Amino acid sequence: MTEIPTAPRPARAVRSRAVPGVAVAGTAAYAPDRGARVVDNDEVVAVIRRHGGEPLRAEWVQAMGVQRRLWTCVPGEVADDDAATTDAMLAGAIDAAVADAGLSLGDVDLVIAATTTTSRLTTSMASVATGHLGLRCATMELRAGCASGAYGLATAYAQLAVGAEVVVVAAAETLSKVAPGVGPAPYLAGDGAAAVVLTRSDDTGRGLLASWLSGDGTLSALAGPPGALPPRAADLAADRYRLVMDRRFDEAAAPWWPVGPIAVLEQAGVPAADIRAMLMNQANRVRITETAATVGVEPDALVDIVGETANAGAASMLIALDRARRDGRATDGATVLVAGVGGGLGAGALALRV
Repeated sequence: MTEIPTAPRPARAVRSRAVPGVAVAGTAAYAPDRGARVVDNDEVVAVIRRHGGEPLRAEWVQAMGVQRRLWTCVPGEVADDDAATTDAMLAGAIDAAVADAGLSLGDVDLVIAATTTTSRLTTSMASVATGHLGLRCATMELRAGCASGAYGLATAYAQLAVGAEVVVVAAAETLSKVAPGVGPAPYLAGDGAAAVVLTRSDDTGRGLLASWLSGDGTLSALAGPPGALPPRAADLAADRYRLVMDRRFDEAAAPWWPVGPIAVLEQAGVPAADIRAMLMNQANRVRITETAATVGVEPDALVDIVGETANAGAASMLIALDRARRDGRATDGATVLVAGVGGGLGAGALALRV
C-alpha cells in the first residue's frame, strides 16, 4: 500500500473486532415520487445567477464530476410545503430495503437512522420514520457528518454481535434545503435516501472484518450551518442556517481520507487488490478517485455515482452499496471497503465480506 501522511493532528480511533455471521440481506436506494426532482447543471447555473452569483468554471465542474442531482428544494430558497422530508425519505428507504430482504417490518429489531439534515429539532429521525411505517422497535438517530453511513454500519454490526437479529441502517439527506444559492454548494448538494438490512447468518465467512472510527472536533466550526438551535432571530436575519464549507476544512480533511481505509485493510489482513467494491461518501470525483488510488484499490472497484447523485451526504455510502449490490460488485461473499470523511470532523471505515 502507498504510504500516506498521517492526520494533521494525533487522534485516537476506535477499532473493532471482527463480527462474523452477518449477511447483507437487502438494500434499497429511494427517491420520492413527489416533492423532489432531478436537476441538471444548466438549472444549477440559472439558480446561481438568480441569486447574484457567478457559476463555476466549466473545468471545475468537470473535475467535480457532477452532472445531475435530486433536489427537494431550490438552494438558497425556502422549501415548499409539499417538499419531501428527511423522515419520509427514510421511511421509504426502510420499507423498500426490508421488502428487498424478503422480511416483514415486524422482523426488525433495531433501526439506525443517519442524517445531517434532520426535519425535527429533538425527536429522533428513526422514531419519526418508523412511526410512518407503524413499526415498533428500538430506534436511534446517528449524526457524524458525511461519514454517518460508516458510523451507522459499525453500530449495527456491534448490536448484531451482542444479540440483535435484524438491524436496518437507513440514511437520508435533504441538503438542498440548507445549501446556499451561490458558490459550489448548488452543484454538489444532492438529496437522497438508502437503507441496508443486516441479519444474523449461519455463514461465518460473511460479516464485519474490521472497522475504524475517528475524528477531530476542533474542526467542527469550519463545516455546516453556523446558526444555533433552537433558531435565534439574529441568526435567521443573517441567513446563518445555510451550509458553510470553509476552505480550511477541506485542507485539514484531505489527509484523513486514506487513513481509515488503510487501517481496516491492515487490521483485516486484506490486500487492497482483493476489494471488489469501494464505497465512499461522494464528496467529488477527484477526492474519491485519489483516495482509491492511494489505498491501492483497483479503479473498477470504485463505486462512482457522483455524476448521478452529487454529494448526498450521509446517504451516499448506502446508495453506493445498493448500486454495487445490484451490479454484482457487492454480492456472493465479495470483500467490500466502506469509507468516508465528513463535517465534524468525522471519519470512518469498514472492511466487510458481504
